[in-house]
Amino acid sequence: TVKKGKKLSLSQPGMYMVWADGANGISTGLTFEIGDTIASYTASKVLVDGKQIQFEAYNINDNNYFKLRDIAYALTNYGYGTNVFNVKWDGERNMINLLSNSKYDAVGGELKEGDGMNKNYKLNTSALMKDGKNVTLTAFNINDNNYFKLRDLGKLFDFNVSWDGANNCILIDTAASYIE
Repeated sequence: TVKKGKKLSLSQPGMYMVWADGANGISTGLTFEIGDTIASYTASKVLVDGKQIQFEAYNINDNNYFKLRDIAYALTNYGYGTNVFNVKWDGERNMINLLSNSKYDAVGGELKEGDGMNKNYKLNTSALMKDGKNVTLTAFNINDNNYFKLRDLGKLFDFNVSWDGANNCILIDTAASYIE
């Protein structure tokens, strides 16, 4: 309930219905949608330090989003050994903890092959910490997994992300620093 004259901010993609009390006590409703809630499956090849790795990744608003644990796993197991990070979930605090310079501890299901289908997504509302400090990144939840923009992760952990349009290929280079 929002009182007359007050503002309400909606930032999570989805369908919303707003009711307002009108004249003579008659309520009127308005239905609207914020954002596109369908993530498109990314069919691009991905090379991690020259090795082709199959990811289940999605395109949302013209950006590629990858499962956080898949990136951590790939950097630890297929990268040059730098820029690795671990992921810890704190369910009590609804918080994702990222630990720099720490090899990823697999939990199972990493780099699981996707079905190639588009998926519904919703905004991830979990808090995010990197090495004990709050971090703000946009992330989405798809099938109970957190997906982050690949370039945001590259910037956060200082690995390069580039696009080879001629070969429809995403390149991750852990030996090179992130370039905006």
